[in-house]
Amino acid sequence: PAKPVDEDCNNLIDEKPASCDTGLAFDSNDPIEATKAIGMCKFVKSAKWVLADGSDIPTDATQLANFHLGHGILSKFGTNNKPQEGSTMLMLSSGTARDANTGGSVYRNFDKNYTSNAPYGFPKASPACPGVTTRLPHDAAGIQIEVNVPTNAQSASFDFQFFTYEWSRFICQQFNDFFVAHVEPFPKGQTDGNIAYDGNGNPISVNNAFINACACPSGPPCSASGIDFACALGNTYLAGTPFAMDTALPGWSHGSTGWLRTTMAVTPGSTFRIRLVTYDSSDGKLDSSTLIDNWQWYGTPGMAGTIDIPPN
Repeated sequence: PAKPVDEDCNNLIDEKPASCDTGLAFDSNDPIEATKAIGMCKFVKSAKWVLADGSDIPTDATQLANFHLGHGILSKFGTNNKPQEGSTMLMLSSGTARDANTGGSVYRNFDKNYTSNAPYGFPKASPACPGVTTRLPHDAAGIQIEVNVPTNAQSASFDFQFFTYEWSRFICQQFNDFFVAHVEPFPKGQTDGNIAYDGNGNPISVNNAFINACACPSGPPCSASGIDFACALGNTYLAGTPFAMDTALPGWSHGSTGWLRTTMAVTPGSTFRIRLVTYDSSDGKLDSSTLIDNWQWYGTPGMAGTIDIPPN
């Protein structure tokens, strides 16, 4: 992130703002409360729930209920995943954003029975899997936020962690789940508005280089679907979550990225729109979930892109 500065001219260097994410219901359907769970305490102009392409959520009663199971406000997830700031964090899931602490579980194969078009620029092949293109998004859970940029902010960041049941058996296939962070207007240098990707340009999916929390009988490292994974984080981030083991493959886990941080440039005093969305591709099986937290503003430019960050 950018170097801390005295962003409000009170002779204090980036004093920590008061948290606004206490007292939020885990199953709240209010998108403004979801932005508070992320840490966006100020500068939110509007927020709404959306599908992968930004279209409206279903109106059918059953589909609508299924959609709302796909977002949740969590105080922890599993044993080791705690908020990066404040007391809660947002989960978006193509299954359900619930765990044992919230009266449910993150389903492996929860088909919500709705689809949408893909985000702008998708579907597209990951550089790691040339020639493999996904199909229609299923079961998307997304939030679209209109944000007023502080007059002295030049960059912003947020933290996230992507979990997927697709690791280890569905790599480089058309059944590929995504987490997309789509920004409009496009940040400088962007061609599709997606600001979350690895150093090789792979979007956040089972095919990206950040999948590093995983386990296998002979590793780490682990070879899955003919691709080598360092799995340096082992089961640390998976412990106590439904992703900790693959019941069909003894000794194997599913996969996670560990905590990542995406930074983007912003124009002081402007307004932009960001859509955060997790979705299945091609069918509604083998769900994926994303934790999102710790929105931050910086008074100087930051290094654009997504990086690994250590646990807090």
